[in-house]
Amino acid sequence: MATGHGFAPYAQNVFQRCVGIVRSSLLAWEEYQRNPDLDEPDRPFLIVSLDLLSGLVQGLGNSVEVLLAQSDPPLLPLVGICLKHPQAPVRQSAYALIGDMAISCFGILRMFVPALMPEIINQIEPEPKFDFVSASNNAAWSVGEIALRYGQDPEFLPFVQPLISRLIPILLNPRSPKSLMENAAVTIGRISLVCPQPVAPYLDNFAQQWCQALWEIKDNEEKDSAFRGFCMLIQANPSGISKHFIWFCNAVVKWKTPSDQLRDMFRQILHGFKAMSGPQWDTQIATYPPPLQEALRAQYQV
Repeated sequence: MATGHGFAPYAQNVFQRCVGIVRSSLLAWEEYQRNPDLDEPDRPFLIVSLDLLSGLVQGLGNSVEVLLAQSDPPLLPLVGICLKHPQAPVRQSAYALIGDMAISCFGILRMFVPALMPEIINQIEPEPKFDFVSASNNAAWSVGEIALRYGQDPEFLPFVQPLISRLIPILLNPRSPKSLMENAAVTIGRISLVCPQPVAPYLDNFAQQWCQALWEIKDNEEKDSAFRGFCMLIQANPSGISKHFIWFCNAVVKWKTPSDQLRDMFRQILHGFKAMSGPQWDTQIATYPPPLQEALRAQYQV
Protein backbone atom coordinates (compact mmCIF):
# COMPACT_ATOMS: atom_id res chain seq x y z
CA MET A 1 0.00 0.00 0.00
CA ALA A 2 1.69 3.17 -1.26
CA THR A 3 0.55 5.36 1.65
CA GLY A 4 2.32 3.08 4.15
CA HIS A 5 2.41 4.43 7.69
CA GLY A 6 0.60 7.61 6.58
CA PHE A 7 -2.52 5.48 6.36
CA ALA A 8 -2.18 4.38 9.99
CA PRO A 9 -4.94 6.61 11.44
CA TYR A 10 -7.49 4.93 9.16
CA ALA A 11 -6.02 1.46 9.28
CA GLN A 12 -7.97 0.04 12.21
CA ASN A 13 -11.40 0.90 10.77
CA VAL A 14 -10.48 -0.34 7.30
CA PHE A 15 -8.88 -3.49 8.70
CA GLN A 16 -11.87 -4.36 10.85
CA ARG A 17 -14.28 -3.60 8.02
CA CYS A 18 -12.38 -6.00 5.74
CA VAL A 19 -12.35 -8.72 8.41
CA GLY A 20 -16.11 -8.28 8.80
CA ILE A 21 -16.67 -8.63 5.06
CA VAL A 22 -14.49 -11.76 4.92
CA ARG A 23 -16.45 -13.30 7.77
CA SER A 24 -19.88 -12.44 6.35
CA SER A 25 -18.86 -13.62 2.86
CA LEU A 26 -17.67 -16.97 4.22
CA LEU A 27 -20.89 -17.41 6.18
CA ALA A 28 -22.86 -16.66 3.00
CA TRP A 29 -20.83 -19.26 1.08
CA GLU A 30 -21.40 -21.79 3.82
CA GLU A 31 -25.15 -21.17 3.64
CA TYR A 32 -25.09 -21.35 -0.17
CA GLN A 33 -23.32 -24.73 -0.08
CA ARG A 34 -26.02 -26.04 2.24
CA ASN A 35 -28.79 -24.61 0.03
CA PRO A 36 -27.77 -24.22 -3.65
CA ASP A 37 -31.22 -22.78 -4.43
CA LEU A 38 -30.04 -19.51 -2.88
CA ASP A 39 -28.37 -16.86 -5.03
CA GLU A 40 -24.63 -17.42 -5.31
CA PRO A 41 -22.81 -15.01 -2.95
CA ASP A 42 -20.88 -12.10 -4.40
CA ARG A 43 -17.27 -13.21 -4.77
CA PRO A 44 -15.67 -9.82 -5.54
CA PHE A 45 -16.34 -8.41 -2.06
CA LEU A 46 -14.41 -11.28 -0.50
CA ILE A 47 -11.50 -11.00 -2.95
CA VAL A 48 -11.22 -7.22 -2.67
CA SER A 49 -11.24 -7.46 1.13
CA LEU A 50 -8.44 -10.04 1.12
CA ASP A 51 -6.44 -7.91 -1.32
CA LEU A 52 -6.95 -4.80 0.79
CA LEU A 53 -5.79 -6.69 3.86
CA SER A 54 -2.66 -7.67 1.91
CA GLY A 55 -2.12 -4.00 1.11
CA LEU A 56 -2.44 -3.08 4.77
CA VAL A 57 0.01 -5.79 5.79
CA GLN A 58 2.53 -4.64 3.18
CA GLY A 59 2.10 -0.95 3.97
CA LEU A 60 2.12 -1.12 7.75
CA GLY A 61 4.80 -3.80 8.12
CA ASN A 62 5.13 -5.19 11.61
CA SER A 63 2.82 -2.43 12.92
CA VAL A 64 -0.04 -4.55 11.61
CA GLU A 65 0.54 -6.96 14.50
CA VAL A 66 -1.48 -4.64 16.76
CA LEU A 67 -4.46 -4.84 14.40
CA LEU A 68 -4.18 -8.61 14.16
CA ALA A 69 -4.06 -8.95 17.94
CA GLN A 70 -7.21 -6.83 18.27
CA SER A 71 -9.07 -8.43 15.36
CA ASP A 72 -12.59 -9.57 16.22
CA PRO A 73 -13.17 -12.17 14.93
CA PRO A 74 -9.54 -13.33 14.60
CA LEU A 75 -8.37 -13.00 10.99
CA LEU A 76 -6.11 -16.02 10.51
CA PRO A 77 -8.75 -18.73 11.09
CA LEU A 78 -10.86 -16.96 8.45
CA VAL A 79 -7.91 -16.91 6.03
CA GLY A 80 -7.45 -20.62 6.67
CA ILE A 81 -11.02 -21.19 5.49
CA CYS A 82 -10.34 -19.05 2.41
CA LEU A 83 -7.45 -21.36 1.47
CA LYS A 84 -10.05 -24.11 0.97
CA HIS A 85 -12.58 -21.92 -0.87
CA PRO A 86 -14.07 -23.54 -4.01
CA GLN A 87 -13.34 -20.41 -6.05
CA ALA A 88 -9.70 -20.25 -7.19
CA PRO A 89 -9.47 -16.40 -7.21
CA VAL A 90 -10.37 -16.40 -3.51
CA ARG A 91 -7.62 -18.92 -2.78
CA GLN A 92 -5.20 -16.88 -4.89
CA SER A 93 -5.79 -13.77 -2.77
CA ALA A 94 -5.67 -15.77 0.47
CA TYR A 95 -2.27 -17.30 -0.37
CA ALA A 96 -0.94 -13.87 -1.27
CA LEU A 97 -2.06 -12.60 2.13
CA ILE A 98 -0.30 -15.52 3.85
CA GLY A 99 2.95 -14.66 2.04
CA ASP A 100 2.66 -10.98 2.93
CA MET A 101 2.02 -11.87 6.56
CA ALA A 102 5.10 -14.10 6.57
CA ILE A 103 7.14 -11.06 5.52
CA SER A 104 5.57 -8.49 7.86
CA CYS A 105 4.28 -10.32 10.93
CA PHE A 106 5.64 -13.85 11.04
CA GLY A 107 5.52 -13.85 14.83
CA ILE A 108 1.73 -13.95 14.66
CA LEU A 109 1.47 -16.16 11.57
CA ARG A 110 3.88 -18.74 12.96
CA MET A 111 1.50 -20.33 15.47
CA PHE A 112 -0.97 -21.00 12.64
CA VAL A 113 1.53 -22.43 10.14
CA PRO A 114 1.19 -26.10 11.22
CA ALA A 115 -2.57 -25.89 10.66
CA LEU A 116 -2.27 -24.00 7.36
CA MET A 117 0.63 -25.92 5.80
CA PRO A 118 -1.31 -29.05 4.69
CA GLU A 119 -3.64 -26.89 2.60
CA ILE A 120 -0.74 -24.86 1.20
CA ILE A 121 1.06 -28.05 0.19
CA ASN A 122 -2.10 -29.43 -1.38
CA GLN A 123 -2.46 -26.32 -3.56
CA ILE A 124 1.01 -26.76 -5.10
CA GLU A 125 0.27 -28.86 -8.19
CA PRO A 126 2.58 -29.87 -11.07
CA GLU A 127 -0.09 -29.31 -13.69
CA PRO A 128 -2.95 -27.26 -12.25
CA LYS A 129 -6.06 -26.41 -14.18
CA PHE A 130 -5.73 -23.08 -15.99
CA ASP A 131 -7.93 -21.30 -13.46
CA PHE A 132 -5.84 -22.65 -10.58
CA VAL A 133 -2.39 -21.54 -11.81
CA SER A 134 -2.35 -18.22 -9.94
CA ALA A 135 -3.44 -19.87 -6.70
CA SER A 136 -0.67 -22.49 -7.07
CA ASN A 137 1.84 -19.71 -7.84
CA ASN A 138 0.93 -17.81 -4.70
CA ALA A 139 0.95 -20.95 -2.58
CA ALA A 140 4.48 -21.81 -3.78
CA TRP A 141 5.68 -18.23 -3.25
CA SER A 142 4.20 -18.03 0.26
CA VAL A 143 6.07 -21.21 1.29
CA GLY A 144 9.37 -19.63 0.29
CA GLU A 145 8.66 -16.59 2.45
CA ILE A 146 7.65 -18.82 5.37
CA ALA A 147 10.83 -20.89 5.00
CA LEU A 148 13.05 -17.80 5.16
CA ARG A 149 11.37 -16.64 8.37
CA TYR A 150 11.79 -20.01 10.05
CA GLY A 151 15.47 -19.98 9.16
CA GLN A 152 17.27 -22.99 10.59
CA ASP A 153 14.63 -23.60 13.24
CA PRO A 154 13.99 -27.38 13.33
CA GLU A 155 10.26 -26.64 13.60
CA PHE A 156 10.23 -26.17 9.80
CA LEU A 157 11.95 -29.50 9.08
CA PRO A 158 8.79 -31.71 9.01
CA PHE A 159 7.41 -29.61 6.15
CA VAL A 160 10.46 -29.97 3.89
CA GLN A 161 9.88 -33.46 2.48
CA PRO A 162 6.18 -32.94 1.70
CA LEU A 163 6.99 -29.61 0.06
CA ILE A 164 9.80 -30.77 -2.19
CA SER A 165 7.73 -33.80 -3.19
CA ARG A 166 5.27 -31.28 -4.69
CA LEU A 167 7.76 -28.71 -5.96
CA ILE A 168 10.26 -30.95 -7.79
CA PRO A 169 7.60 -32.53 -10.07
CA ILE A 170 6.66 -29.01 -11.21
CA LEU A 171 10.22 -28.52 -12.52
CA LEU A 172 10.25 -31.96 -14.17
CA ASN A 173 6.89 -31.55 -15.90
CA PRO A 174 7.32 -29.87 -19.32
CA ARG A 175 3.65 -28.92 -19.24
CA SER A 176 3.97 -26.92 -16.03
CA PRO A 177 3.26 -23.20 -16.60
CA LYS A 178 6.44 -21.12 -16.88
CA SER A 179 5.48 -18.86 -13.99
CA LEU A 180 4.84 -21.86 -11.76
CA MET A 181 8.20 -23.41 -12.67
CA GLU A 182 9.93 -20.16 -11.74
CA ASN A 183 8.12 -19.94 -8.40
CA ALA A 184 8.82 -23.61 -7.66
CA ALA A 185 12.52 -23.14 -8.42
CA VAL A 186 12.77 -20.05 -6.21
CA THR A 187 11.00 -21.83 -3.35
CA ILE A 188 13.18 -24.94 -3.64
CA GLY A 189 16.19 -22.64 -3.44
CA ARG A 190 14.83 -20.80 -0.42
CA ILE A 191 13.96 -24.02 1.39
CA SER A 192 17.49 -25.24 0.63
CA LEU A 193 18.92 -22.03 2.06
CA VAL A 194 17.54 -22.95 5.50
CA CYS A 195 17.39 -26.78 5.24
CA PRO A 196 19.87 -27.98 2.58
CA GLN A 197 20.53 -31.48 3.92
CA PRO A 198 17.09 -33.04 3.26
CA VAL A 199 16.98 -31.56 -0.27
CA ALA A 200 20.59 -32.22 -1.34
CA PRO A 201 20.11 -35.95 -2.19
CA TYR A 202 17.59 -34.97 -4.88
CA LEU A 203 19.86 -32.43 -6.60
CA ASP A 204 20.76 -34.72 -9.51
CA ASN A 205 17.05 -35.13 -10.29
CA PHE A 206 16.25 -31.47 -10.91
CA ALA A 207 19.48 -29.44 -11.23
CA GLN A 208 19.24 -28.83 -14.99
CA GLN A 209 15.58 -27.84 -14.90
CA TRP A 210 16.19 -25.62 -11.87
CA CYS A 211 18.90 -23.67 -13.66
CA GLN A 212 16.83 -23.35 -16.82
CA ALA A 213 13.81 -22.09 -14.88
CA LEU A 214 15.69 -19.17 -13.33
CA TRP A 215 18.51 -18.12 -15.62
CA GLU A 216 16.38 -15.68 -17.66
CA ILE A 217 14.50 -13.92 -14.85
CA LYS A 218 15.74 -10.53 -13.71
CA ASP A 219 18.23 -10.26 -10.88
CA ASN A 220 16.54 -9.50 -7.55
CA GLU A 221 16.68 -10.51 -3.90
CA GLU A 222 14.29 -13.45 -4.35
CA LYS A 223 16.47 -14.88 -7.11
CA ASP A 224 19.62 -14.17 -5.09
CA SER A 225 18.34 -16.05 -2.04
CA ALA A 226 17.24 -18.96 -4.25
CA PHE A 227 20.67 -19.24 -5.87
CA ARG A 228 22.39 -19.08 -2.50
CA GLY A 229 20.23 -22.03 -1.46
CA PHE A 230 21.10 -23.89 -4.67
CA CYS A 231 24.80 -23.29 -3.99
CA MET A 232 24.34 -24.81 -0.55
CA LEU A 233 22.86 -27.91 -2.20
CA ILE A 234 25.96 -28.16 -4.39
CA GLN A 235 28.21 -27.79 -1.38
CA ALA A 236 26.27 -30.53 0.42
CA ASN A 237 26.16 -32.86 -2.60
CA PRO A 238 28.81 -31.94 -5.22
CA SER A 239 28.23 -35.13 -7.22
CA GLY A 240 24.60 -34.08 -7.71
CA ILE A 241 25.62 -31.24 -10.04
CA SER A 242 28.43 -33.01 -11.89
CA LYS A 243 26.30 -34.17 -14.86
CA HIS A 244 24.60 -30.78 -15.05
CA PHE A 245 27.59 -28.52 -14.44
CA ILE A 246 27.33 -26.76 -17.80
CA TRP A 247 23.77 -25.68 -16.94
CA PHE A 248 24.94 -24.30 -13.62
CA CYS A 249 27.79 -22.42 -15.30
CA ASN A 250 25.42 -20.93 -17.85
CA ALA A 251 23.08 -19.77 -15.06
CA VAL A 252 26.02 -18.26 -13.16
CA VAL A 253 27.34 -16.13 -16.03
CA LYS A 254 23.88 -14.79 -16.84
CA TRP A 255 23.89 -12.94 -13.51
CA LYS A 256 24.52 -9.20 -13.90
CA THR A 257 24.49 -8.08 -10.24
CA PRO A 258 24.81 -10.98 -7.77
CA SER A 259 25.25 -10.02 -4.15
CA ASP A 260 28.78 -10.20 -2.79
CA GLN A 261 27.82 -13.30 -0.83
CA LEU A 262 26.42 -15.05 -3.89
CA ARG A 263 29.38 -14.07 -6.06
CA ASP A 264 31.72 -15.55 -3.46
CA MET A 265 29.69 -18.77 -3.41
CA PHE A 266 29.85 -19.00 -7.21
CA ARG A 267 33.61 -18.44 -7.15
CA GLN A 268 34.14 -21.00 -4.41
CA ILE A 269 32.15 -23.68 -6.29
CA LEU A 270 33.78 -22.99 -9.66
CA HIS A 271 37.31 -22.97 -8.29
CA GLY A 272 36.54 -25.99 -6.13
CA PHE A 273 35.40 -28.01 -9.15
CA LYS A 274 38.42 -26.85 -11.11
CA ALA A 275 40.72 -28.04 -8.33
CA MET A 276 38.93 -31.39 -8.06
CA SER A 277 38.99 -31.95 -11.83
CA GLY A 278 42.73 -31.34 -12.19
CA PRO A 279 43.90 -31.71 -15.81
CA GLN A 280 40.41 -32.76 -16.88
CA TRP A 281 39.09 -29.23 -16.22
CA ASP A 282 40.48 -27.74 -19.42
CA THR A 283 39.18 -30.71 -21.42
CA GLN A 284 35.70 -30.32 -19.95
CA ILE A 285 35.54 -26.54 -20.39
CA ALA A 286 36.70 -26.88 -23.99
CA THR A 287 33.41 -28.65 -24.77
CA TYR A 288 31.39 -25.62 -23.64
CA PRO A 289 30.25 -22.96 -26.14
CA PRO A 290 32.97 -20.32 -26.63
CA PRO A 291 30.87 -17.44 -25.19
CA LEU A 292 30.36 -19.45 -22.00
CA GLN A 293 34.10 -20.24 -21.76
CA GLU A 294 34.93 -16.57 -22.19
CA ALA A 295 32.38 -15.45 -19.59
CA LEU A 296 33.67 -17.94 -17.00
CA ARG A 297 37.24 -16.73 -17.54
CA ALA A 298 36.30 -13.04 -17.46
CA GLN A 299 33.96 -13.17 -14.47
CA TYR A 300 35.48 -15.90 -12.29
CA GLN A 301 38.97 -16.53 -13.70
CA VAL A 302 38.40 -20.25 -14.37
